[in-house]
Amino acid sequence: MKFPTLPVLTQRVWVSALLALLALLSYFNFDSTQMQGLIPNYIDFAHFFRSGMDLDSPFRTGQTTFPMWGYGLVLATAWPKWLIILLQQSANLLFLIWLDKQWLALGYREKARNAFRWLTFFAWPWHLMHAVLWPYSIGALGISIGILCLFRFLKGGNWKFAVSAGIVLGITSNFRSDYTFFILLATSLVALFSWWKTKKAIGFSIPLISLLFLLPWMIYSKQRTGHLLLTSTNAGHTFFCGLGQLNNNVWGIQPVDEDSTMQAIARPFGGTLSYAGDSVLKMAWKDSVMAHPFEFVKKMGSVAVFRLAPRPFNAGGMMDPVLDHSALPKNPSKFGFRFFLTGLTIVFGFVWFVAGIVALGIWLFRSNKQPWEWLALSLLGFQIALVLGAIFMPPYHTNIFWFYALFFLHPSVNFSLKNRGTN
Repeated sequence: MKFPTLPVLTQRVWVSALLALLALLSYFNFDSTQMQGLIPNYIDFAHFFRSGMDLDSPFRTGQTTFPMWGYGLVLATAWPKWLIILLQQSANLLFLIWLDKQWLALGYREKARNAFRWLTFFAWPWHLMHAVLWPYSIGALGISIGILCLFRFLKGGNWKFAVSAGIVLGITSNFRSDYTFFILLATSLVALFSWWKTKKAIGFSIPLISLLFLLPWMIYSKQRTGHLLLTSTNAGHTFFCGLGQLNNNVWGIQPVDEDSTMQAIARPFGGTLSYAGDSVLKMAWKDSVMAHPFEFVKKMGSVAVFRLAPRPFNAGGMMDPVLDHSALPKNPSKFGFRFFLTGLTIVFGFVWFVAGIVALGIWLFRSNKQPWEWLALSLLGFQIALVLGAIFMPPYHTNIFWFYALFFLHPSVNFSLKNRGTN
């Protein structure tokens, strides 16, 4: 596979152009209402934090263990909306500058780093992740930074990367609980592998530090439910209504929060997002899958064919005003332009995904593979399994955006990335 000749981008030119792009995308996406139905839940946690974590602080939504509380702390300390978007995009820019420095440290070629700089101009699905009020922005940055720190630790054994990974991944778990079990499993395996190779125990600090940052949530959830929880109480809801993504499914489930079957099961236990409701829905999901395993396979295949491949990455918010007419901008001309931008975003995401899958196939034929590369593969596998098994949401896939680039920029994939000029 060959790229066209790429002029070398100096860091100053690259950062300046990238900054302008982030500002432009944020401006056109600013009135998005993507997933804003959850904002009241985060406002409840914002009031809770402002009250000094008083358990008697009122939760108007009635949901005290869903979602994870991290974004509530953001809303408690930063407002209005434009300031939060500015902070999220600033964090995105700093992350990309940091990621730019990681390519050479991981053994990539200079031309691959230059290609990365050019690719950031087409990474609209990723950039739009940070132009919406939601925890996916911080979650995506956190999982990316944390796993990249694990890469550096596996490659060089530096204790600073071990500690950094533990801290970042622990903080991330307070924003998005869908990563939690992967984080604990992956960091434990990294620790065991590091000890086996070097007989140094520093790797075990990674899962311990991550758990330490989850300790406040565990104590809080114990006070609320009587149980120590590592995650929020929506896994049962997410997996059960996800069964409805197969049209005319044998269970008669619809892929919506208001599905009557799901609500009927959970209502006697306090609702789908309560601790008891979450527990009973997990069992109901398990029983449904065990009763009709082939139907579940068909469900995952349906998601893979009709959702995963053609639309692996959403606009992260720009899509919403195009499809939801109640959220359309008042200016009709702006609607048409947003529709065009949304279409480009979907195309960029699709091409990115296909390039990553093709490159991954090429990489698998290599004889020499690094431990951190297998970790990257496991992360991609975990997120794809989550997308197929639970209810599909594009942010579940967009948050691992740059891990596909690890493979289609990989030295072994043999892209021809001829640069013009000097760096």
